[in-house]
Amino acid sequence: MLEETWRLIAKWDDPHFLAARKLSVDIGKKSQNLSPAELTFTSARSRIQSSSKSLSGI
Repeated sequence: MLEETWRLIAKWDDPHFLAARKLSVDIGKKSQNLSPAELTFTSARSRIQSSSKSLSGI
């Protein structure tokens, strides 16, 4: 468990982890005002947009 924690801390600034954290925060902020169906659609759309942005940087 300690090794897993250290691995996560070491990769904190990794762009993929950063994108996932930002997505989670954005969804969390929006979730209070969305129905379950809207939340599902919004999170799926956000993941697609996030993926296309990270792929464009390749």
